[in-house]
Amino acid sequence: MPIRKSYQYHTQIALPFLETGKQFLYDIFKSLETKFGLTKWSPQKFIDLGSGDGRIVIYSVQYYKIRSLGVEIDENLVNDSKKKVKDLVKKKIIKRKIARMINFEVGDIFEKNLNDFEFVYIFSLPSMQKFLKHVFLTLKSGAIVVSHKYPLETYGSLLKLEYQLDSVYGDKVVATYFYKKQ
Repeated sequence: MPIRKSYQYHTQIALPFLETGKQFLYDIFKSLETKFGLTKWSPQKFIDLGSGDGRIVIYSVQYYKIRSLGVEIDENLVNDSKKKVKDLVKKKIIKRKIARMINFEVGDIFEKNLNDFEFVYIFSLPSMQKFLKHVFLTLKSGAIVVSHKYPLETYGSLLKLEYQLDSVYGDKVVATYFYKKQ
């Protein structure tokens, strides 16, 4: 079902594009690998809710070779992400076979079913998190939800905090929270 333009604009204002710095990606994915069983070339699946410029999805496929999906409401960002993948293939940074594991779709994260995914990434403002319960209910038991910068504090009965990664960035400490679906 197509997304109404008025809803899309409202959502972009309420949920601005929050970029995860490239400097955090290695530590986040290394934590998924060492603490939560992310395995290279496995049948595991990864999804980024609100994938923005696509960097998280591209990273997961480029370095872990697992099927990965980015869901983003902004069609321009989805098109930019797809173009970025094509450019990486053209420059021979990613092989065409690997690029086929990457998918981006225009969609509403509040309507996504997460049952097919072992790993879920989200970088969301606390003000929008209260609207995600029905989405997190679709997670399969044992799935890992990664929340960058902001904890998912209202889901204690649904998600259990398993690990907090504190990354030093300049003079700041930026936390990434890893939850397991109960």
